[in-house]
Amino acid sequence: MGYKVQVKYFNSFWNKKIMEKQVNLPNNPGQPKWPGLPWNPSFTPSNSSTPISYPNFPANYQGNQSETGWTNYYVEESRYKGGFNNSGVTLGVRAYAINESREMQDRSSSLIYSGVLNTRTDYNNTNVFSIADAITKDLNPQNGSIQKLYTENTNLMVFQQNKTGYILINKNAIYSGTQGSAEGGGINFLGQLVPFAGEYGISSNPESFAFYGYRKYFADKYRGVMCRVSGDGITEISGYGMNDFFRDNLAKLKDNFQTRTISPTVGPFSTAAGETEITAVTVQNVSIEEVDLGSIIDVKITNKDSGNVEAEYSGNVKFTATSGSDLIVHLLPNITGLPESTQLKAEVSISSVYRDKILGSWDIHNKFYTVSLQTLPRYFSTASDTFSTLSYEERVPQGGAWTSFYTYKPSMMVSLKDSFYSVIDKSLYKHYYRDLTTLDEDRGNFYGVKEPSSITFIFNQNPTTVKNFNTLSYEGSNGWEVESMVSDAEGFESDGPFPSSTPLSFSQDTQYRDSARPIKSYIEGAYQDGGITFRSGFDRKENKYVANIVNNSPQRPSEIIYGSDVSGIKGYFTTIKMKTDATTQPGGEKELFSVATNFVISSN
Repeated sequence: MGYKVQVKYFNSFWNKKIMEKQVNLPNNPGQPKWPGLPWNPSFTPSNSSTPISYPNFPANYQGNQSETGWTNYYVEESRYKGGFNNSGVTLGVRAYAINESREMQDRSSSLIYSGVLNTRTDYNNTNVFSIADAITKDLNPQNGSIQKLYTENTNLMVFQQNKTGYILINKNAIYSGTQGSAEGGGINFLGQLVPFAGEYGISSNPESFAFYGYRKYFADKYRGVMCRVSGDGITEISGYGMNDFFRDNLAKLKDNFQTRTISPTVGPFSTAAGETEITAVTVQNVSIEEVDLGSIIDVKITNKDSGNVEAEYSGNVKFTATSGSDLIVHLLPNITGLPESTQLKAEVSISSVYRDKILGSWDIHNKFYTVSLQTLPRYFSTASDTFSTLSYEERVPQGGAWTSFYTYKPSMMVSLKDSFYSVIDKSLYKHYYRDLTTLDEDRGNFYGVKEPSSITFIFNQNPTTVKNFNTLSYEGSNGWEVESMVSDAEGFESDGPFPSSTPLSFSQDTQYRDSARPIKSYIEGAYQDGGITFRSGFDRKENKYVANIVNNSPQRPSEIIYGSDVSGIKGYFTTIKMKTDATTQPGGEKELFSVATNFVISSN
């Protein structure tokens, strides 16, 4: 019974091993056996008394070769036609051309396509790139390199660094009215490039791309904007109230790769009697999350007493493990040749290469485009000054809006089956999780860290009029409190006196502004006196939460009445930050519909 092996590529070869012994072969127990045959037929020629087997083996075969000897193997070709015991493989009678120029060409603004793959017939030509056919498509190199490809219907969207467009697949841009026949020549697989209006590209940040439906989102760092591609072309969605933010923060991100090196503490340690090698080094106070995959570790082992260098090691971090607050780095290969029973110390440096990122993803649960601008990878730092994660919502009237900032820094984001996930370190985190058994919710909790939700806004009615802001009210859920409330600055005033020849500096000046005391929430501001409940923060009247504004400003020069002796705060406008408290229904829903203030025109 023969053995059938399916080979996907025609111009390929199969390396077969020859069995070295056939003990039941008469007269020659060491004769090798061809694979695929249940027996080795043999016969005795008329002119000889020595039996020979069929088929013949190569003349240089030696049965006593080692297991890895090449003579224990033979090569069988996989072609349309092949002859038994052929000595070589040739190109045949077909015409062919030899490309004498074999240098690598970097064509970063060009496309090329191969032959087709037919899974039904197992016809695979994906490795075929015929130079006789027009299989390349060159784009304008002035628009930069191609960073992202996205297929949509019968078009191929192409995102270059400085331009965005789409290429027609198997069709032309102009058609006649008869059965859709094309005008202007034949149809190429990669057809005409149709650019979008405007000089917008994806820069060097393809990771910012996300899509939902017929809309695509990406960041153009070189122009300091966030973009959306839709049926009406490209729109700057950063223009919906966030122009300055994205202009300033996108400019902080760098294109080039950077190196970060940490030099943790190791040792000292001693080798025991008979011990001349080490398999791992223990690094103190370094977590496994601080070491990126592919990091390079350099280790220098020195004699603690003499200072002589005993061994040096440089290579990838192959395996890592944690022991309490320490990191155990396993070395492959081991460091050998160390002296026995010697006090040693190690100098260790771990280097990682990273690049600033703009992570983008579609939040299918809330229908948001979520983007995270990161100057350092998460495994380096989660400090708030290293990232900004925020979301854009299409459903807001007048074109959409950037609705929220978030306190989490993901390594990756993805949507799947109406759920939104992010990757942190080595774990997968599911957002908007709700325990279906207890129906408990945990809003404001990201990666195990709970933060209050907050909103900052400005009261700026009649901006040219100085006002006294006296009261504050809001409509919404119980559990909101005022963290801060400050008026506009009144400019710098000298703390002098200074000589006229000495210019004033801002470090010597004082900037004055009114501020109010924090206002506690309805529950946290409750207290009892004589069995009667009073409210020092928000009180509830007619299903609206109201509170007086108590001044908390420091005394100014020549000011007699200040602070709590003054009603409200003065200014052209006031900036207020409200947040959720930690007492009222923790993790529950907190809604805020409107906020209002009562003011009078200042008499001063």
